[in-house]
Amino acid sequence: MKLGDLRESHIRELHAAMRKISRAAAALESWQESQLFERLEWPDGWTDSGRVFTGDDGSPLREEWISVRFAALAAKASLPPIRFHDLRHGSASLLLGAGVDLKVVSATLAHATAAFTADV
Repeated sequence: MKLGDLRESHIRELHAAMRKISRAAAALESWQESQLFERLEWPDGWTDSGRVFTGDDGSPLREEWISVRFAALAAKASLPPIRFHDLRHGSASLLLGAGVDLKVVSATLAHATAAFTADV
């Protein structure tokens, strides 16, 4: 493989990643629009929790519901059973494996110190 080919493959990968990010951003914008309509349906009862994913009234989702729903979706996709919280650990491992600085990973996970992140 020539150096020029390598650069071209990196550019293709970057473009593919950018398309995925654009689709994710569009999905979040659509979700935000849906939430605005839900807010209108609850003029006096809307809870402004500041969260992206909420109940119909804006209140935070119950942790148990998230875990049960995640387990059902994972089973439907024939994935091995893991806890929803385990995704945090998996993402941290992937970030560190990709060479992301430990302090950045620690901040992303909202850990108090990079030492804690390294220990877990």
